[in-house]
Amino acid sequence: MKTAWLSLSLLSTVVLAQPDKETDASVVHRLPFGVQTMWRFYRPAKYEKIEAYTIHVLGTPSVSDWMMRESCCVISNMVAALKRAEDRGKFSGHQAFLITDADPALPGTRGHRNTGGHGFSLFNEVLVCAEAVDTLYPDCKPQFRAWDTPVHEFGHAIEETLGLQSNSDAVFSKHVENYNPKIAREYFAWAVQSWFSSSSGGPDRNALPKWELEYLSSVFSAENKWKPVCSSNRPSRAAATTVGTATSNAAAVTAEAILSMARRVDLKTLAGTYQRNPVENDWHVGSIAIEARSGEGRPTVLRWTNRAGTSWRLFPDLDAGGLRTDKENPYYSQDEDDKMFLLAFDMAKATSAPTCAAGFWFQGRLYTRTSGAK
Repeated sequence: MKTAWLSLSLLSTVVLAQPDKETDASVVHRLPFGVQTMWRFYRPAKYEKIEAYTIHVLGTPSVSDWMMRESCCVISNMVAALKRAEDRGKFSGHQAFLITDADPALPGTRGHRNTGGHGFSLFNEVLVCAEAVDTLYPDCKPQFRAWDTPVHEFGHAIEETLGLQSNSDAVFSKHVENYNPKIAREYFAWAVQSWFSSSSGGPDRNALPKWELEYLSSVFSAENKWKPVCSSNRPSRAAATTVGTATSNAAAVTAEAILSMARRVDLKTLAGTYQRNPVENDWHVGSIAIEARSGEGRPTVLRWTNRAGTSWRLFPDLDAGGLRTDKENPYYSQDEDDKMFLLAFDMAKATSAPTCAAGFWFQGRLYTRTSGAK
């Protein structure tokens, strides 16, 4: 399942941990500046980086340090199990979001808090190593969930990141009795659950039929015997919920503080070049230039031009937090994310009178400054 709540970005500092260790000794860090979060309705407060694959693991305030460390271990080992080095390299820049029931569900869904795709994955801690009801299926009885949900969702990420969809369709449609094309994307993820024996009391690799074992063996190394385990020091759900409640008001205060900084920005400093990461095409790199000024020299119209040569006007609307576009913008729609460039700041460098933004949000993605005005 795929799919922005807060309009402005809070960016802060620093460095890493060692995610491949299943111990309590590893340190969970704050989100570093420059790591661009894909979804603004989640406010990450915790961060670890899986150095071997340049994978970013981001946790909201309600997520436990235990979940941060264990998820790093699971993700790292699933990527390490891939058969080919070039496939492992495709996960560079992947973002794994960790949340709880204290965080919002994905927009437009009925309580859905788990998903995976090309470049991203989302896990709800509530469904990990605990007896719980999946919020997507609230009428079902509680059951003990091991690592089945994160492994399943990261299975989606593997299939899409490696572009295996057509291969999966050919294999599963041929062999699965009563194959349902409407849920075609679920079959590979279900198979990955079995390959890694991730469900408590559920099927494991040895139970896979020969054809399925052969297909999974073309993706993962059969010599890799790792499987996720539930350690005994998992924190209680009540503790995580308390943390989430305590921090919910803080996010709103932070948003107002950032909006206050946006109102004090010197518009002349916005001129420069910016890029979205990862850069996937020429529309993700561009520059802002000043096009018109008032009699006092204050910029009244700016212009965005991307590397593909497409350009549109930007009108200062600092009371709303950024630069507003008009129908010259080819993405323009009723959605505010399509209308505005919303300013972002590096909080570690911000002063009481900031004059320079670190970047801007557009369509739910962060574009960071790569150079100043020319």
